[in-house]
Amino acid sequence: MTLPRRHLLAAAAAIAVLIVPALARAQQDSDRDGLPDAVEEQLATDPQVAEVLQTVGTFTHPPSDKGAMQFAQVEFGNVGRQRWLWAIHFQKPYSFTNATLILYLDADNDPKTGRTGMGCEYMFSHNEGAGGVTAFAPDGTPGTPTATRVALHGGVLYMCMDCPIKQENGKSVFR
Repeated sequence: MTLPRRHLLAAAAAIAVLIVPALARAQQDSDRDGLPDAVEEQLATDPQVAEVLQTVGTFTHPPSDKGAMQFAQVEFGNVGRQRWLWAIHFQKPYSFTNATLILYLDADNDPKTGRTGMGCEYMFSHNEGAGGVTAFAPDGTPGTPTATRVALHGGVLYMCMDCPIKQENGKSVFR
């Protein structure tokens, strides 16, 4: 059965009416910080307030085919109360495909507390984009963590987590 041309045009117009606004919303960046609102909602940050991140590490590596797994820069910032955002830039754009990453966080900057032998209070991660976290109390026993939120935008991995981080003179102090 062949549909008349006017029916095909009407169907195409109806699809466009649905798709175009959805694509526009997916790319909308209300606070103009470079993260689309949809990504900020996924990370549980406020799309109306620009995230301010500071570089906490830069890394150089010789060129290789493993660039998508080699850190180039790590940025970090507070995005609300005890909510923290890490932006991890890689030598080449990162992908969730067949990828797992774990970040160890010594949130009190004391290597004698937290996970025995490591001194970290949190291990937060993603496995192919699904966030995960393990927490440790100061004595090394299991703690109760909140969820890790993970997003990928422009080849940059974003990980957001709620946890206390030691503060000194208005700055976060951690390993």
